[in-house]
Amino acid sequence: MNFITYTREEVLAALKAHKESIAYTQADRKRILSNPNLTILLDGLKAHAKEFSERPILSLSFHNFRRYEEDGNRSAYENEYFAHRGMLETFALMAWIYEDEEYLHKLEDVIWAICDEYSWPVAAHMRGTSLSEYQEECPNVDLFAAETAEAFAEILSLLGDKLHPTVVMRMRKRLEERIFGQLHQDFAWKTVKICNWAAVCAGSVGMAAMYEIKDEERLADILMICLASVDRFIGGYTEDGVCTEGTMYWSYGFGYFMAFADLLKRRTGDKLDLFQIEKVHLMATFISKVFFPHGRSISFADGGSRTQINPSTISYLKNVYLDMQMPSEASLVFKYPTDTNYRFALALRKFIDMQSEPFIEKESELTYIFPAAKWYLSTSKDRNISIAAKAGHNEEAHNHNDVGSFQIFKNGQQILADVGTGVYDKFYFSDIRYSIFCAGSQGHNVPIINGKYQKTGRKFAAENTIIDQEGIRYDFQAAYDIPTLEKLHRDITFDKSSGAVALKDVYHFTETPSSIVERFVTEFEPTFSDGVVKIGPEGAEMSLYYDKNAWDPTLYVEQKARGGADYKCVFYCIDFSPKSLDKDLTFALEIK
Repeated sequence: MNFITYTREEVLAALKAHKESIAYTQADRKRILSNPNLTILLDGLKAHAKEFSERPILSLSFHNFRRYEEDGNRSAYENEYFAHRGMLETFALMAWIYEDEEYLHKLEDVIWAICDEYSWPVAAHMRGTSLSEYQEECPNVDLFAAETAEAFAEILSLLGDKLHPTVVMRMRKRLEERIFGQLHQDFAWKTVKICNWAAVCAGSVGMAAMYEIKDEERLADILMICLASVDRFIGGYTEDGVCTEGTMYWSYGFGYFMAFADLLKRRTGDKLDLFQIEKVHLMATFISKVFFPHGRSISFADGGSRTQINPSTISYLKNVYLDMQMPSEASLVFKYPTDTNYRFALALRKFIDMQSEPFIEKESELTYIFPAAKWYLSTSKDRNISIAAKAGHNEEAHNHNDVGSFQIFKNGQQILADVGTGVYDKFYFSDIRYSIFCAGSQGHNVPIINGKYQKTGRKFAAENTIIDQEGIRYDFQAAYDIPTLEKLHRDITFDKSSGAVALKDVYHFTETPSSIVERFVTEFEPTFSDGVVKIGPEGAEMSLYYDKNAWDPTLYVEQKARGGADYKCVFYCIDFSPKSLDKDLTFALEIK
């Protein structure tokens, strides 16, 4: 299904009909300086600029560039790479917002260094190309090359008349060589439904082109390439607007989509307005539904339960959609920087889009149901206990094998956990991904049957899913690919009055299984007593009640839950096993 239906003729006509500048102005700059909600961000910007000023601008090392291919480590090189982007972003913002000539000269130096970089893509994104085959003259346009291009183009629009002409010349030369001149190539983000890549790459390239390409015929051609990818980005969300990649990928991917859509709207005098697409409306308002009252968020897939949202994003979207809700203050992040990858487009808009009036939280609904994504999110009436549960399938973007899993929060503490994203190294994006605790079903609140975990792929999915205000029910035997497992039905019921959760799993096998483990993962070391397991810190403790005559609990401790050779992250697994095995078994758990 195509969500964006503009023809090239319509795009070209809209470009020709509107000639006003899209650059931010002195009025925007003064508005930033007078905005009371930006005090903390501006103080953070100045402190960060001082810190960066005391650091030398180093060349990126080949030693660290080659490490990804040799030992899987990507952070050593990327730490150097993003230090350049951090200086670029911070010095540019200081030079523009404060009209500081000292930072303008520092900005020129770091631009010079970025122009000197052998490659704008990082080594981890050179897939299918060995280091010995890689050529600077034929670069990939990956996430970070595209982001760098957008930063260059937008900095030129803000400060191009103040930068040295030689610096400006080199910036524009690099933009042509490394981005605009390469768009004839078949990059993955141009053809494959990769949610955040499609939005970030296409959005960045499209924004850079709208700033830099003056030939409207050529600009229309580039925008058609970008719009095709953005259309796939929209299609990558579920029909009810869910970003299954994880909440932080909403901030990333939708953040770039939003910046691109806003610039396209302004560049065409409101003629091309992607915000009018109804699915985009659902995608935008999704984010206000996945933060719980105490500031924690769902961490399905490569998300994180401590994800926070930039208040400027909500500020902008509230002006577009009247039903956009303000999450709790604990869900908002008022600081600079919020992103150590230093994405200039998003950083600038933290200042540009921030509302000046006070933030007023609107109390959210207790329950949200997403029938297409097969998610159930609910909070107790006293707003102290929340649950997120999913059915789904095991071929989602940034997939974890987590069909049937769930997480529970009490007073801001994650009592039963979804570990969330892993360490981004070579192995996390390889064929051993699902041997890593956080990505495989062994790291989720789902059973282990006959010693086997869930399988990867679209067909390994929940079936017969029913979701209503009281909970979620589904069959998920298909997630395991165990021929003798004829039925595995899970029923999760949530009592919003008491905050109690009742879970029941019903098994039917064609022959007696060799083993069953009902696994539950937590951040807190549990204590065991007769028929009950207690979890959580003081003030947020919950108890798991089980049938002590039928099931025995044991404890397994995972030290490297997120992977990474030097990364320790302890999680505790409460494993219930039946005292006797049979073809028909029922496991029941009450959590309160």
